[in-house]
Amino acid sequence: MKLATIIKYYLLWQLAIILISLIGQKILPIRESYLGVGTLKYMENQLLYSRANFDGNHYLRIATGGYGYAEQAFFPLYPNLIKKFLPVVRNDALTGVLISSTAFFFACVALVRLVELDYSSKIAKYTLLLLLVFPTSFYFGAVYTEGLFIFLVLMTFYLARTRHWWLAGIFGALAANARFVGIFLFPALLLEWWPQRRTRNLLPILLIPLGLVVYMLFLHQTAGDALAFFHVQKLYGQFRSERVILLYQVFWRYFKMLATVTRTDPQYFTIIR
Repeated sequence: MKLATIIKYYLLWQLAIILISLIGQKILPIRESYLGVGTLKYMENQLLYSRANFDGNHYLRIATGGYGYAEQAFFPLYPNLIKKFLPVVRNDALTGVLISSTAFFFACVALVRLVELDYSSKIAKYTLLLLLVFPTSFYFGAVYTEGLFIFLVLMTFYLARTRHWWLAGIFGALAANARFVGIFLFPALLLEWWPQRRTRNLLPILLIPLGLVVYMLFLHQTAGDALAFFHVQKLYGQFRSERVILLYQVFWRYFKMLATVTRTDPQYFTIIR
């Protein structure tokens, strides 16, 4: 699949998000409780700050002022990147959007190249299209870690599949520093490495847990709790707890929400989505 085709699909995806956002501003009421950046700031540039709500506001606060109360739940790689590029862009939300959008573009390229290792370019094209048209794909271009994280994950697998093990280990470590679930790249790459164990060194894969370990050491020094990212989850409500939540419990939670929220409430469509 040609790079120009990937760029075309990516730009159409961005355009669709912009158009939907503009239409939404005209027909949907503002729910001020959802505006993490605050109503006044949101009204300055609705198109930009519509991408910086909910958790996005926490990432922006961490990037500009460091970790605050219970914000240890948010892993550091993404806000650190925002902090690094903020002096150049000079707008925190725009910096976050640019990082997410750029990372997601390269994720699209990595996805296509990864699929093409085993399948035809036609299958790779439809794989990319399905990712882009998925209803919640807009998160990849928002001030969230999704765009960055999927790029790091796909690059980790692609580099492992193409036998660039040291680079795969580095990208895996970055993924584990961006989101907790990045640590699960470690057992995944072990499965990829196992058939080659007689000829390949295991050491590069051992880099992956370091992304999480570095953050845990930081939390131990600053919060006195290496597992603070886990322990603060219950402080955010939303039925979160320190217990392990199984998949059927997630489905049950959303079933109850659908049963109790009226269809005229915009939150109903959020749950459906």
